[in-house]
Amino acid sequence: MAIPAQATLPTKGAGTQLWRQADGASITTDADYLNDANWEVMGKLKELTPNEMTVEEYDDAYLDDDNPEWKNTEAGEKDSGELAFTLAWLPGDPAQKAMVEELGGAKKHWRVTYPNGAVDGVYGYVSSIGKAVPKKETMTRTGKIRCSGKPALAETLLGVVVGP
Repeated sequence: MAIPAQATLPTKGAGTQLWRQADGASITTDADYLNDANWEVMGKLKELTPNEMTVEEYDDAYLDDDNPEWKNTEAGEKDSGELAFTLAWLPGDPAQKAMVEELGGAKKHWRVTYPNGAVDGVYGYVSSIGKAVPKKETMTRTGKIRCSGKPALAETLLGVVVGP
């Protein structure tokens, strides 16, 4: 499967979607991230901050280093970060109800699809939920997913073949 041409061009964010793993769905391969049957869309997405991956560092300086006045660090564990989002508050929406019930619960997969055909996937638990109730704007539901393990990034999922 060839990489779609639109995935190599700058793209605006309108049309981006957030999905949660559907109850009973199994996500075990990269191809599972691309199969819409495994997912339930979180509707009315207003804002999204994808996870920022970081690397911890540790001090690797020794008393007998050639230049002991200079700090010497090494890369440590990688952290897949946190996925943050804002939705229009829909208290009767099944996906939002499930998200509220999952606060601090079991980990599951989450997927972001972008308008250029790219897909990011993370595995984690709902770590935060909230609401904003402005006077003259749409009420919103905020959420954060604390990611765990290695994410499935668009850079690796592009070109994955789905099906036989």
